[in-house]
Amino acid sequence: MKTITLLNDQISLEMSEDFGGKLVSIKDDTGFEFLFQSPVETYRTPKQGEAFADYDPSGLDECFPTIDECQFADIHYPDHGDIWPVAWVHKKKDGILRSKVHSQSTGLLFRRQIQLVENTIHLEYSVENPSDSEKYYLWAQHGLLDLKEDMQLLLPYPQSSALNVIDGEDYPFDITALSKYPEGDCYKFYNRFPLERGSCEVLYPLHNRSLRFKFDPEKLPYLGVWITTGGFHGHRNLAIEPSNGFYDAVDRAVENGLKPIEVGQIHSWTIQIEVRKEDGDGRTQIQSTLK
Repeated sequence: MKTITLLNDQISLEMSEDFGGKLVSIKDDTGFEFLFQSPVETYRTPKQGEAFADYDPSGLDECFPTIDECQFADIHYPDHGDIWPVAWVHKKKDGILRSKVHSQSTGLLFRRQIQLVENTIHLEYSVENPSDSEKYYLWAQHGLLDLKEDMQLLLPYPQSSALNVIDGEDYPFDITALSKYPEGDCYKFYNRFPLERGSCEVLYPLHNRSLRFKFDPEKLPYLGVWITTGGFHGHRNLAIEPSNGFYDAVDRAVENGLKPIEVGQIHSWTIQIEVRKEDGDGRTQIQSTLK
């Protein structure tokens, strides 16, 4: 697989050039890897319309224009969308990586721009509707992080607002303490109500590091969290998934208030991922900065 690299003195980022705009690696200046790595030595080139789970579930993929496969308004939305298995058009210039791809199912134009600024990854997104009718899309950033010992979450909503979207049951443990999740299972939850604060943090206390995600809650009002403790292919990872809708499939998200993109309209949003290193008791220092 060919890759494109962005690098500064604090972060290195590697992206697939061949398909999907997949981010395959995010490291700090010590080589500490944040993204879940492929358990296979070589990536298989995916084919349009096939199941996402049949291919390499690692790194960071863009789910667009849906997560779950569904049918809505005479459009078939493939599993995890239709831009992850196809080649994008890339241009790297002056430390900025610009990419674009058309959604085959909807005709929408998806663009992403990545720039490293000190210890922060700046991602700028836009979706344009050049078609002759309004369209619906669901977007989520599906960035799989390696599940490490003693990791914790700082969520922008309380546990009482978390909706288990796998079986609907309330979790009988602290969902922010990843070591509390029973082994050999999969978990996913969203906030039941639109966010008031667009931020989330993944803490690595034993490694004195954290990843902090920041975004506009008016444009991305929902935050999904996916976790597997071995229940999916034996993998151990989690994903922080900011999204414009709730939850996982376009038809369901429309029922929950998702609005269309009109003819000629452009939607845009940004996400900042801050790579942080802490001295000493990282968790205590990180929490104090969020107060």
